Amino acid sequence: MWRLANCGVRPPVGGTLLLVLAATLPMNRAGAAVVFVNLGTAAPPSAVGTFAVTPYNLAPQTALPNMTNTSVIPGSPLPPDTTTSFPVQKRTVGDGWASWSHGYTGPVFYTVSIVPPLTLTIAPAKAFYVYVEPAAFGQIAVSVVTNAGGSSGPVLVDASGGATGFGFYTTANESITSVTIDADDPQGFAFAELGLGLSGVGTPSPTPTPTPHSGDGGCSVPGSASTSTACLALLGAIALWWVRGWSN
Repeated sequence: MWRLANCGVRPPVGGTLLLVLAATLPMNRAGAAVVFVNLGTAAPPSAVGTFAVTPYNLAPQTALPNMTNTSVIPGSPLPPDTTTSFPVQKRTVGDGWASWSHGYTGPVFYTVSIVPPLTLTIAPAKAFYVYVEPAAFGQIAVSVVTNAGGSSGPVLVDASGGATGFGFYTTANESITSVTIDADDPQGFAFAELGLGLSGVGTPSPTPTPTPHSGDGGCSVPGSASTSTACLALLGAIALWWVRGWSN
């Protein structure tokens, strides 16, 4: 097998070499992974990334009596219903919960004073979002991660009317089946306005929030998810070396 280190041996056919190299470099989009999208305090979008997202039905959530504990969040557009890693308390904005954002006044689910993190187990999906607001007023760091590797990192959330949406979508064959929410607040947090989806819509919307990926910065190999600029530079260098060597 010809290697870059074997600089003293000229490959037999230059065109074949370049075609083979081009064929072995994956054409996947850079950083293929679960992508985080900061939805901010705006109302939930109809799509996250390349997937249409359906909001949970609020009727069965609203029907739960206020201040009751539950480990099941009803209303998922795909079966089964969402479950929580420990019981949460159903409250309503304006009745047991002081504020939210973008005019939402529906049901929320509060961790009470149980120290996070909280894991939500959801129906397998290609995209998902959830809005989170800490209990203590002020700027509180919230982070959300998925089972498939996507992570928001710490996001500062204003607990006074600043409920923030955390969206994720897949770019390969991953399935999101759980998300874990953590907040730097000993009083806990509330979450609400969940949505998930499977159907693609083509153009990413809204714009993804740039996040680092451990695979960035290196050449792709079969089975990896990114094709970096380093690979393109390598291909260009090989082409230049071949042209110079062939003309001598």
